[in-house]
Amino acid sequence: MLTSHGVYQGPSSVPVAVRSLDEVHREARKVLVELQSALQQAEQQQHHAQLATKGALKDLGVATLTAEALEAPRLKLQQLELVTAELSQLAERAPAAQRALWQRRALQLETQHRELSSLWRQVYAAERQRQWHLRERESLLEGAEQHRSKSKADATIVDLEQLATQSLEHASHSADGILGSGRDVLNALRQQHQTLKAVRRKTLDMAHRLGLSQSLIRRVQQRARNDMRIVCGGLAAILALVCLLFYVKHYLM
Repeated sequence: MLTSHGVYQGPSSVPVAVRSLDEVHREARKVLVELQSALQQAEQQQHHAQLATKGALKDLGVATLTAEALEAPRLKLQQLELVTAELSQLAERAPAAQRALWQRRALQLETQHRELSSLWRQVYAAERQRQWHLRERESLLEGAEQHRSKSKADATIVDLEQLATQSLEHASHSADGILGSGRDVLNALRQQHQTLKAVRRKTLDMAHRLGLSQSLIRRVQQRARNDMRIVCGGLAAILALVCLLFYVKHYLM
């Protein structure tokens, strides 16, 4: 079977191969350099992301700190912690002449691990806060957009209501004008009817005075009756139109 460090371990009767202090220390230094590089890259991405969030950069493609940039330092921190623990255990079993040296190196790695862990937590917390601010801003912008859309819809409804009111007022004025014209026409027809009645009476009086024949008088009377029918028909038609307009104005508008 394989150990956590990739060393083959046989049956329990076979001794386990142990790496030397130099090998473990070289691996720890290598992981430390990779960790510092990963953290530096994450800090740079976060700096560009913060500038883009504030609008200082036009390239919005850098506005996001990738998950890989945050995950890489965390994995390196875990790896450095394991290697440092292994180095500390080996330093305890080192010869007395070298023990203090290796213990100092292990302690130095532990100190660097704590410092870099603190730096990574700061980067992670800052990124979480930046993402929260982005979500809040998007929520506010979305709310403002919905408010503007609602305001436009309300303004459109008000405009339509105003147009409808103006149309009703115009129709009411038109109906009033038509009713006034109808009253004028009725008055004119009534006056014309009175005039025709007076002319008819005068015509009959003149016919009697002149001694005209009864057939001529009957033709005159027939003509008068026809004129009366025309006048009455016109009066009835105009009266019906006026009544219709009155009904439309008072009951349908």
